[in-house]
Amino acid sequence: MLLGAPAWLGSEAKAQELPSITEMSPQQAADAARADRERLAREQLQQAKLSFDRGEFDKAVELFKGILDSPVALRGADELHDAFLHYGFTLVLMENKVPALEKIRTALELKPEFSPSPVTTRPDLLAFYQEQQRLFVASGEIQKLPSELFPELAQGSAVVRVRREPPIPVFGVRLRQLERPGLGNTFMGFEVGAAVLNAAGWIAWAAVFEDLRPSGDSVRDVFRISNPITFGVFWGTLAAELIVTAIMNQRARAARVGTLAPFEGQPGAIDLRAQALDPRARRRAAPRLMVGPGGIVFTTW
Repeated sequence: MLLGAPAWLGSEAKAQELPSITEMSPQQAADAARADRERLAREQLQQAKLSFDRGEFDKAVELFKGILDSPVALRGADELHDAFLHYGFTLVLMENKVPALEKIRTALELKPEFSPSPVTTRPDLLAFYQEQQRLFVASGEIQKLPSELFPELAQGSAVVRVRREPPIPVFGVRLRQLERPGLGNTFMGFEVGAAVLNAAGWIAWAAVFEDLRPSGDSVRDVFRISNPITFGVFWGTLAAELIVTAIMNQRARAARVGTLAPFEGQPGAIDLRAQALDPRARRRAAPRLMVGPGGIVFTTW
């Protein structure tokens, strides 16, 4: 590879003669410089995380500053989130919790639904993060693009917004999003079935509208009975689904933003807090058998 060839051209470019620095266009030179800076930033991020794991917090902070202070040297949402999350954790362990809040908030703006592993994350760091995540969600904040947080990334950014499913409260869509697929499919089955039967009744009625034979009279008689039934089933099921969805929405919000103080001081409080925020974790959680001051206590979600 010739001197000055961009590292990001890949293996296919190795077989081709690449332009020298003097033959590059201004745009090619800018892209090459940006790619080289980002490559070095990735390496520095790994060094910063390694220093964090070793307990060399002062060194880790200096390395994080070098890639996260404006202008940021990383462009990917995942890498930026990883960097700000570990930067915030480093500051927490250094007892600099006020600046740590800012770093954790930036990480949440990039990936608000991310949950650190309870196996590899210290309990105090996990509790600090989950509390900030709860407040972030309760305040109505949403995910943002890196280019929205860092204007210097607006040009040439390849990051795209993660698709978010709209909360459609009909045909079981919202209920499936709330981890209630069985209930959602039941409502959808009744609604689709009633709508199809009602539409079929209207088609049959239109087909025999001018048919004066006894068979036409029979079809019209069936239509007069079936049409109100299918009409009522459809709208009744739809109304019931709207009510159930509203209740489930309230429960999901309460589980997510409700107070988690009752778990403080209990054995396994960190796991309980995580399960309270995640319906799937509650379903996977095993029953708990504990010995308390009042005797043996058996609890389950």
